[in-house]
Amino acid sequence: MDYIIKGKSLTYFKSPPSTSNSELIDTFQDGLGDICRQKILELKTRYDTLNKLSNFHQEFIDLQDDEQDKYYLEVRKATMVDAEKSVVIFWIRYWTTLLRKAEKTYEISSNSITDRDIEEASQKPFLDVFDGELIPRGNRMVGLCSFHEERTPSFTVFVDNNHAKCFGCDWTGDPIDYIQKHYDLSFVDAVRQLL
Repeated sequence: MDYIIKGKSLTYFKSPPSTSNSELIDTFQDGLGDICRQKILELKTRYDTLNKLSNFHQEFIDLQDDEQDKYYLEVRKATMVDAEKSVVIFWIRYWTTLLRKAEKTYEISSNSITDRDIEEASQKPFLDVFDGELIPRGNRMVGLCSFHEERTPSFTVFVDNNHAKCFGCDWTGDPIDYIQKHYDLSFVDAVRQLL
């Protein structure tokens, strides 16, 4: 994995860059989408493996009787498995954001929508966009997810930042992403539908 740096006696995890990716998008514009998708797939596979490993470690820890052994094993699990899981999540977000920017750059250059259109579409309230009933829960709204079958609401809209996440299928995004997935539209068509 690209994010692992092996030292003489320690393994380090490299965090994703926090700077603008416009140079990367310009350099690899044609193939960047494929690179991003491949990296996301690799990272999700690694995350699944780490999840299984974490569960295995936890089951082993739970079998221990000695509190000192439990503590040692929990610290070891946290430094070896859980730390890498956190880094993998950051990298998945990085490649997903980069993919989204690359797709927007390509689509915007070949179609006629503006940055202002994108901003306006992304600010459309989820309440107006969501295809279903949302129930207030504090500063959030919850409802049944449109993307998978469920009986208990797991689709959560965070009203303060106008984003949503389904804790059942792990979908996350803004109103543009929702319209894109729900109606199987391109980014540009989703923006146009929201305007």
